[in-house]
Amino acid sequence: MHVLCAELHPPLVSSIYCPPTHDDKAAVPPGTALSERAASKRPAPEVVELSWKWLIPQLPFVFHIPSSDLYYNLYLEAIDHLQTTYPPHALTCDVVSTSQQPLSNYHPAFGALVNWLTDKCTIPEGRQVQLDVEATPDSMLDFIIVGMLHVVGVNRNRRGSLGRYHESCIMRREQPEYEGERLYQAAFLDLISSLWEDESRNRTRTTWSPMPWSRASLQEAFAAQPADSVPPGQVPTGEALDSMSDEDLIIRMSRSTYGYPLDIPWLAFPHDGYPFCFNLSTYTKIRRTATASLRDDAALWMSAMSFGLLEAVISMKIPEELFLVPGPGKSGLVLSGPRLLRFMSNWLPFMQGYAWPSEEAREERGRQVTLLLKRALGALDEEMRRGLSIFLRAGYEEDELLGIIGSVSMMVVVLSGHAYSVWSDNTTLKEVYNQTRDVHRSLYSATVESFEAIMLRAGWCPNTIRSQFMAVHGLLSVISNFARLPPHVRRSADEHKNCTSASCALYTVNEETYVPTHVDPSCNCEHIIPPLDDISSILSGLNGDSWPALTFDGTNLHVQPAIEGFYVAVSHVWADGLGSTSEAGLPACQVARISALAKLLLPESGAFWIDSLCIPGIKHLRKRAIKLMANTYRDAAKVLVLDECIRTECSLAHTWEVNLLRIATSGWVRRIWTLQEGVLGRELCFEFKEGPVDVAEEVSRLTRELADKPDAARISAGFELLYMDAYKPHVPLLAFRADNKGTPSNEYTFGEVIWLLQNRSTSKWEDELVSISSLLPLDVDALLAITGPDAAEMRMKSALLQLQLVSRHIPLLPVAKLSIPGFTWAPRTLTQTYEKGGLSQEGSMALCMEGGLVGEYGIASFETPVLVPPACQDGTQEEMEVLISHRATDMTFTVVLRCPIAPSSFDSLIFLSPELPGDRSTLCAAVLRNGVGLEHWTDEDGPLCCEYASAGLLKPLAWRPHELEGNKINRPLLLSEVHMIQLQIA
Repeated sequence: MHVLCAELHPPLVSSIYCPPTHDDKAAVPPGTALSERAASKRPAPEVVELSWKWLIPQLPFVFHIPSSDLYYNLYLEAIDHLQTTYPPHALTCDVVSTSQQPLSNYHPAFGALVNWLTDKCTIPEGRQVQLDVEATPDSMLDFIIVGMLHVVGVNRNRRGSLGRYHESCIMRREQPEYEGERLYQAAFLDLISSLWEDESRNRTRTTWSPMPWSRASLQEAFAAQPADSVPPGQVPTGEALDSMSDEDLIIRMSRSTYGYPLDIPWLAFPHDGYPFCFNLSTYTKIRRTATASLRDDAALWMSAMSFGLLEAVISMKIPEELFLVPGPGKSGLVLSGPRLLRFMSNWLPFMQGYAWPSEEAREERGRQVTLLLKRALGALDEEMRRGLSIFLRAGYEEDELLGIIGSVSMMVVVLSGHAYSVWSDNTTLKEVYNQTRDVHRSLYSATVESFEAIMLRAGWCPNTIRSQFMAVHGLLSVISNFARLPPHVRRSADEHKNCTSASCALYTVNEETYVPTHVDPSCNCEHIIPPLDDISSILSGLNGDSWPALTFDGTNLHVQPAIEGFYVAVSHVWADGLGSTSEAGLPACQVARISALAKLLLPESGAFWIDSLCIPGIKHLRKRAIKLMANTYRDAAKVLVLDECIRTECSLAHTWEVNLLRIATSGWVRRIWTLQEGVLGRELCFEFKEGPVDVAEEVSRLTRELADKPDAARISAGFELLYMDAYKPHVPLLAFRADNKGTPSNEYTFGEVIWLLQNRSTSKWEDELVSISSLLPLDVDALLAITGPDAAEMRMKSALLQLQLVSRHIPLLPVAKLSIPGFTWAPRTLTQTYEKGGLSQEGSMALCMEGGLVGEYGIASFETPVLVPPACQDGTQEEMEVLISHRATDMTFTVVLRCPIAPSSFDSLIFLSPELPGDRSTLCAAVLRNGVGLEHWTDEDGPLCCEYASAGLLKPLAWRPHELEGNKINRPLLLSEVHMIQLQIA
């Protein structure tokens, strides 16, 4: 009868003896010298006799192992590590239980042995194991496998769930005084068995990986090479690829349409010297040796997913030298992103012009390519899942994994786009290509984070490239080109060193120390002040609906009531140095510049309006002018945007993709006050290097050229229109104006406004809703009447109650929330409430009332309430992570909740749908429903009241529920099925 560990001693919950981390995370390579301690234990005989009989009488087998055997030496190294790391009293269950820890957490000898043991024998998933193995008497791996099968078998065949069975615990109970080497041999067997079982599970769960053990590889094991493969074209040289330019028409089309590959770090697994392989399984099978280490396997994965995939898709043998170039600094070799792009750009016309022997052959090749790309995307997603990642098991850090997956993903994205252009009639390939645009896929997130890291190193402001901003641009094809632009530098290369993802220090204005700047820093001209009496008179008019317009004669400013359609309204951000009040005025050089630009746009009058000169500091007049700002911009003949970044970086000599991306990263599009100014204007002009430019007029000009000009000009105009059409959505304001033909409207939906508000900010959060009150049915007087230290929060509550219908996804967004009771689900700002995916769709709204938010949600309850630690309640801890077992789908998840969490506990999670996706992350929120049952709740019962706790992100894991539910220290919480019902969230 086997005795289980739970019968011997309770599991440790605190004071756990943790193994130290190892600097050397690579597996021990062949020939590595043992430590002196391990070497001193090496027996003198050339052949060592080993058996488990002394520990496990049921195993009488005797093995005769050469003392020089590599695996035997690693076995000695592993035992020596246990002896030198753990005193006998510390050799507890917590040491020999893996609890789903990655192999890289253990000594490299364990990783190497587990890798080779699993190569030789993979234990299937299931509850029972029979000891039925043919062992070779001189095999060290077989010696270990025999012992492991016994330990795993006892644990799987046992009845009940009293805990894990450990041979070392049996020894400690039966021989409590014994502290010799055999105790550590028993501990080795316990630990290696658990690690082997984990690694076997990881491999059998792997579906798409190019490695030999994945399901896809096993299915391809007997696949025959396709008979109708594409004859290879001529392979270009690296020098030929380098001689091409990114501005060459075909390359520009490729990078703008499909994206620009990143440099891919090369892990030095040999690609050359092997025959051409038509699939990924063959590629890894013929290259993987019997002594592959964990790092060898990771490097092979990289080689297969880069060179191997390219060769198989393009059907052409590719030498390493074609793409490998020295990386920046001391980073080693990389697969060159520019060379990859140029190679694929030239492959596309070759394939489009290829003379297929038959339509069936073309279609068959398209199906083969589709399967390759589908597998590659699946492998990239799998590699991001905890428990399945070969890189994490090999000891790579998570940021290293992100860089690797992001760079390989971008190559696959670009390759998928080119392939789809060849087989555009293949509906399955179209689906695969569309998957590269799925923002919820792990490979998408990894790629975006890779671009963010690259741009931070290049000197971009963290606030500009935060994840929310990247989400605006959505398509990786756009982000990849955007990331190649150098940042706009206003003063110095390190000017963003004090910026954070939440704010840009350069655009944070201190009104107490703020002074307007001159056109030229060396200028010291006097300020020009408009006639204050005239401005006051116009703003104080009886009708209360007039505002001033200015003209400049070269010396003085003149004031007149603004006439609809006969003045230019200037839109700017104070951080560019044009902020002021009527009383203080602006430097004469700035006034002259603004007047000159206004005359270019309106030669007949040159009249203009700018807040810095037309809005006084006197409180009642300032309040009146702010209320009139919507009409001020709506009635202007043109709105002129003055932005230092746009003026410096944008030019008609540049491509429109560059111009639009520069506008997208300017300070002007990131400020809240400028939104209504850009939306309401009849015509919107930006100051480029050449002067004012109307983007809509440029579209009209290119359209005319497309119809009237010679062929060459038509082609150029056509491509510029394509680029403008492709990139305009990444400046939401311009896309919105194009869709609405630039005609101001008095009615905008909530979904439209939060889409337009993306990534905008203000120095005064209480001004946010006032600044957009002209775009939504909001009572601006009621908002302005709310003052005091909590004005921002109270104005948000008031606005939401006025709007009534809001997007129901808002409680699930991990953004800063209000602290007002009953409204802790509500966002502090609307600028971060856009979630890609069409949030203004019918049925996606919820009703905001004094008692909370009412809407239809999916809700799933925990078996028992989840207690919130004090550090998560007060915000000392930023996140709270909960392990979840969901038996309905036979899956496990982790949910990461944003802190602080006000309630002391929660008992349910809410979702937008009843499905819990197993291949991607999904938004959720934790709530407290106080034990009310869900099974029999109906709409007739009215909304189910819930107390809001926190927003979170649910991520799928690789383990099955039964594998984690036995954990005593980190046991998952059971979650019920998801029920769709009406909730009232307060």
